[in-house]
Amino acid sequence: RHDLGTHFTVFATQNPVEQEGTYPLPEAQLDRFLLKIQVGYPSAEEEDRILAAATAAVGSEDVVQSGVRPVATPAMLDSARALGALVRVEEPVRRYVRDLIRATRGSSMVLLGAGPRAGVHLMVAARWAAVLEGRDFVTPDDVVRMLPSVIAHRLVLSPDVELDGLDGHAVLRRIATTVDVPR
Repeated sequence: RHDLGTHFTVFATQNPVEQEGTYPLPEAQLDRFLLKIQVGYPSAEEEDRILAAATAAVGSEDVVQSGVRPVATPAMLDSARALGALVRVEEPVRRYVRDLIRATRGSSMVLLGAGPRAGVHLMVAARWAAVLEGRDFVTPDDVVRMLPSVIAHRLVLSPDVELDGLDGHAVLRRIATTVDVPR
């Protein structure tokens, strides 16, 4: 057994186009990922910077290393965690999270809805959304903003919904309209 340390984090990538040599993860494993975010192509200016860095580099290792710098120290991460722990989630917002999660299970658009871990992850993400907005409390807007990134990858949609061209984000937008928002 090897201790990975408190700052160990896993980031995984998924190529939605070419699936050869990769295997879909089972729902139980997908449920362990806090977020799924879409990363699009860079802007023209960003692509210019990438090409300039690659042009300046000599070998492939130089390309990988060019411009890669730490963005945080372990002490900064510890401070951020302490700050996040101070963010309040009031009972009405917790119930809202619960109701959103439960609504995914009762929807005809969803074959397999979000489990309890999804609710925990949604509250964690909403707390960090509040921190990024400079607040020490979570609002329903924080929850809704984080809902697609935290929940969409956990859902198994009904075949009819997929045939209609809807994805998890669209389904969650519809489900969210059925849940009362706390005041």
